[in-house]
Amino acid sequence: MRSLELELEGFTSFRSRQNLDFSNLDLFAITGPTGAGKTSLLDAITFALYGHVARFGKDAKASELASQGKDNLKVSFRFSVRGIEYRVTRTWRQRPKTEESKVLLEILNNGEWEKLETKDRGVSDRIKQILGMDFD
Repeated sequence: MRSLELELEGFTSFRSRQNLDFSNLDLFAITGPTGAGKTSLLDAITFALYGHVARFGKDAKASELASQGKDNLKVSFRFSVRGIEYRVTRTWRQRPKTEESKVLLEILNNGEWEKLETKDRGVSDRIKQILGMDFD
C-alpha cells in the first residue's frame, strides 16, 4: 500500500481541516514533539480503513475519537495498491437523538471516482481483500 493523501477534520487533536499530501514523496517520516499528533495521524489512517483504532480498542465509538467539543468528524484516506487508487472516507456526527456514521469506499477509474461500497461490513471486507490484511 502506498499512502497518497490524508484529510481529517474533528479527529482527536485535529480540530480544523488538515490535508496531508504524500503523493510526491517516495519516503517520509512522521516526526514531532510529544503531543504533536503523530499517533493521531496513524490512528486516522487506521480509522479510515477499518472503522476503529488500536489504542481505543475495537469497541470504541467514533464519538470518542472526535475532537473535544466537536459533534462531527471526517477522515478521508487516499491510497494505491498495485497501481490502483482507492479512497475511503468515514464521517460521524452527533444528531439530536442519535449518532450517524457513514463510510464510502471508492476506486479511481479513468480519472473518475466510482463507488465500491457504502456499508461498514462491505468496506471492511473489501479493504481486507485489497490490502491482504484485516485490522488485527
